[in-house]
Amino acid sequence: MTNSKPSKKAESGEQKLVRRRRAFFLFVIFGLVVAAGAGFASGLVTAKVEQGLIPEWAVYTVLAATAAGFIWFGYRYYHRIDELDLMDNLWANTVGIYVYVIITFVWMALDQAGIAPPPQHLPILISTIAASGLAYLTRRIGVR
Repeated sequence: MTNSKPSKKAESGEQKLVRRRRAFFLFVIFGLVVAAGAGFASGLVTAKVEQGLIPEWAVYTVLAATAAGFIWFGYRYYHRIDELDLMDNLWANTVGIYVYVIITFVWMALDQAGIAPPPQHLPILISTIAASGLAYLTRRIGVR
């Protein structure tokens, strides 16, 4: 017996790459939109709690949902990237954690010595993200 349905034309390698790349970027855009929504929701809920309009447990619910979404996105992201991008991400994360630890412990030591004010979390966070981003971009442009 023969198949009476016409067969679909097989996808070329370039077509598969374009389809996978489009799906990946749509996934990242979806993650960014959800993260922006979570940020908006956490700000809105926090403001409503401060005004006494909703109970405090609502903040914990929004933060738990945000953390769960972040973990899910990270898990799925690392399953979608190839091994070279994974290595670039691992290097960037390693550099970021080193920067975080160094800045935090130096700042704490300077605070204990009375030379600097107590550590502030926002500058440490910004420095960590900037160092991780710079390490990632450096790896992506080919400095290995």
